[in-house]
Amino acid sequence: MKKYSLLLFIFLNFVTGSLLYATAPQVQKIESISQFLSKPDTLKKGDILLLDIDGTLMLKRICPVRYNLSSQDILNKNLVFLEKVKEKHGQRAYKRLKKMKTAGESLTEPALPEILKKLQNEKGVHIFLLTNRNEKRQNETERELSSLGYSLERLSQYPKESFGIVGDHIFIDGIFYKHAEESKPTSKGLSIIDILAAIRKEKHFSPQAIYFIDEKQQNIEGAEQVLRQKNPDIPVHLIHYEASPRFDTPEKLEAFYRENTPHFEKYESLFKETFYK
Repeated sequence: MKKYSLLLFIFLNFVTGSLLYATAPQVQKIESISQFLSKPDTLKKGDILLLDIDGTLMLKRICPVRYNLSSQDILNKNLVFLEKVKEKHGQRAYKRLKKMKTAGESLTEPALPEILKKLQNEKGVHIFLLTNRNEKRQNETERELSSLGYSLERLSQYPKESFGIVGDHIFIDGIFYKHAEESKPTSKGLSIIDILAAIRKEKHFSPQAIYFIDEKQQNIEGAEQVLRQKNPDIPVHLIHYEASPRFDTPEKLEAFYRENTPHFEKYESLFKETFYK
C-alpha cells in the first residue's frame, strides 16, 4: 500500500508541478541581447525565438523632444558631420572618425546579426520576428533589416499559408506583422499562443520552449497576462530588453567622440555647427 501511495504522491507532484510551471511564464530583464543569447544553455535545438524589431533589433525614435530628432536622425547628421571633417581636415581625419563605426549604424547591438545567424544555422533555433509594424510596411522592413546585416533567408523557410493570420498578426516571410486595426498590450501574447498552435497543427517541428524578447514593458506584461490565462504546456520565457540606444542624444555622441578621439577639439566647432545650430 505504501508503494502505491508513494507512486501516487510522485505522480500528483509531477502533474501539479507541470501545471504550475505552465501557468507561470518566466519573466526576466536583460541589458544585452547578445550576451543573453550567447549563453550555451539559453536556447536548445528546436526552440522558438520571437524578437520584436523596433528598439530590440534596431534603434527606435526616443530622442528627447527638445531636439525633435530620432536616433536615426542623429546618425544621419553624423554622416553630415563626417563629410564636413573630410572637407576641412582631409581624408585621413575622415577615415579615422568613420572607423569608429558610428556613421549610419542603427543596430541596437552590433553583434546581433551574426549571433542570430549562428543560432539558426548551427544550433537549429527557429527564429521569427513579431512586430507591431503594419503589414503595409513589409518592403520597408525587409530593406531595413537587410541593410543592417540581418539574414532573412532562413526566416522565409515557411510559406505564408503556414501561419496566415495568428491573433492580431499576419505572417509574411518569417515576420509576424500587425494585422488588427489596434495594438493592445495583450496582442503579442495572443499571437504567441496562436503561433504555437499553428506550428503544432502543421507539424513543422516540436518546440520545447519559447523565448520572446521585447523592449516594451507593456508588451511583456500583456503577454504574461495572456499566457497565465491560456496555460501553454511548454516553458515560455518573456524577456524585457532594457538597454537604451547608444546615441539617443547629440550629447551622448559628442561624449563618445571626446572619449575616443585624440584632439577632438579640432573637430568640435564642426560638430556643434552640425548638431546644435
